[in-house]
Amino acid sequence: MGCSTVVGIINKPLGWWVAEQTLKPLGWSKYNKKVKGKYVIVPDKERLPAVETILRGIREMKPKVWMELLDSCYKNHNKKKDEAAEKGTERHALLEIWVKDCIKNYGGKPVIEDPIKEIINTPDILSFMFWSQQNVKQFLWSEAHSYSELLWTGGIADVGWLDMQDRIVAGDFKSSKDVFFSQFVQIGGYDIMLSENGGYTAEGDKIFELPGPIEAYCVAPFGQEEFNPIVLDYVEDFKAAFRSSVHSYKLNKLFDQVKKGINQAEPIKTVEEPKEDGASKLVTLNELLEA
Repeated sequence: MGCSTVVGIINKPLGWWVAEQTLKPLGWSKYNKKVKGKYVIVPDKERLPAVETILRGIREMKPKVWMELLDSCYKNHNKKKDEAAEKGTERHALLEIWVKDCIKNYGGKPVIEDPIKEIINTPDILSFMFWSQQNVKQFLWSEAHSYSELLWTGGIADVGWLDMQDRIVAGDFKSSKDVFFSQFVQIGGYDIMLSENGGYTAEGDKIFELPGPIEAYCVAPFGQEEFNPIVLDYVEDFKAAFRSSVHSYKLNKLFDQVKKGINQAEPIKTVEEPKEDGASKLVTLNELLEA
C-alpha cells in the first residue's frame, strides 16, 4: 500500500474549492480575495462583466449546448485537479534536481549559485530555494524510496534536511493552496518507513540510514499565494495517526468486499405473521424455518 493511498481514507475539506471550480465556467468569481494576508471584498463591478458575458451566450444556447456546458462544469474540478497533478510532477522533478545537486556538490548546503536555467526561471522553485537558505542547514535526502514490512506500506519521501536547530525534518511538496491534516499523517508514514529500513533508489540500492530520529515534519504548499511552509513537531501523534489510517484503509477495503457480496446476494424474502393483538409483523424466512 502506498502512503498517499493509505491517507486517502482521511477526508480533505475541499467542498468550497470544488464548488468554485464548478461555477467558474459560468462566469462566477469569488466575492473576496486575499491581499497581504487579509481577505477583502471584491466589488460587484469587478465581478459582473464576466457573468454578463456568459449570460448573453447562455440566452442564445440551444438546450443540448446548455446541457453540454453543464456537463463541462460538473467535470471542471477534476480537470483542474489533473492539471495541478501534472504541474506538481514537473515541479517535483526540478526540486529533485536542485536538492540532489546540493547534496552531491555542496555537502547538502542549499546553494543557489549557478543554478540550472529551468529552475532559476521557475518562481515557485525559487521561493523554496530562498526559503531553504534561511531554514535549512543541510539537505539529507531527496526522493528516497522506502517501505515498512510491519505495516506492508511503501512510498517515496520527497525531501529531508537538518534545520537551523539541528533537528532532522521530513518534508513533503504539495500543489495545494493550504496544508491539510492528512499531509502530515502521510509524512508520518514516511518517517515510520525511513526509520525502519532507511532510504533506497528506485532500483532498490540503499543510499542512506537516518542519522537520528526525525523530529519535525514540513509541508510546502506551492499553491499558496505567499509561499509559507508549515513545520510541526508532534511527530509521534502523526505516526500513530498513520498506523490508524492503515487499519482504517484495510477495514474499508474489507467493508467494500462485504458490501459487494451483500448487494450481489438475493434478498431474503419476508412474510407477515399475525401478532396476538391482531397486528402483523415482518419476519424473515430464516426465522420461520427456525420456529
